[in-house]
Parts: sequence; C-alpha cells; structure tokens
Amino acid sequence: MTSSLAKPQMVIYMRNGVEIWLDEEKAIMFGEDWAKETNKRIFIEGRFLNTVDIVGIFKPTDMEDLKKRKDGWFKCNKGFWHGKNEECRGHREPETDKYEKMQISEEQSLKNTESIKKLRQDFIVQNSLEELGWKK
Repeated sequence: MTSSLAKPQMVIYMRNGVEIWLDEEKAIMFGEDWAKETNKRIFIEGRFLNTVDIVGIFKPTDMEDLKKRKDGWFKCNKGFWHGKNEECRGHREPETDKYEKMQISEEQSLKNTESIKKLRQDFIVQNSLEELGWKK
C-alpha cells in the first residue's frame, strides 16, 4: 500500500481577488524574487504578474479565515467562529475534563435506585394530599 502526501501549498493573493496556488517551495522562491522588486512584472505559473497588485503570499488557513470573514463570520476572543447574526455567549470547557465518572458498586446502584423510588413516592403522596387540601 502506498500513500502520497500532498506538498504544502501557499497562495499568491492578488488585489483583484485572484488566488494563485503554488507549492510552498515555489511560493518561497517567488517571495524572494518579489522582495527584490527588481522587476515590476514577474512570470510565474504561466502568468505575468504586476508586483504592485500582489497583496501577499499566504497559507491556506489564512485564506480560509479570509473567506469566512467575507461570508460574514467573525472569530471571538476565545478563537471560535460565529455566524453573521450569531452572538458569542462564551464557551465552556468540556465537562469530561472537569468531572470524573464516579464508579459505584452494583449494590450501591440498587440502593440509589430504591432511594429515588421512595423519594418519588413521597413526592406524589405529598402533592396528592395538598391537592385535596390535606397536609401530611
């Protein structure tokens, strides 16, 4: 069984919104040429680019964030994304981290079940008596 991993990608993002996706190695070499600014135009991936129209060279995660922002999403101070009209109401840590599940024996489980049944029965009797105007 063979598996091939994709090469890391980067994006040249242009002022007009065009995205040119490149292998990370090519993007870094391009960035070095762009930083020199010896030419106003650079040829890459079959295109001539005017260097003044290049916004930057970004990672895919940056582009995902940009797309979400354009779609109206926002990232709260806890690092979670929220929809256009959604309000951030805070974020709790998973409860599994806070509490450990208590291990009890089968005997204790049966005692707990009996106690709950007794409490329910007492509650039902008390409410029934109150409805009739009697107090226990």
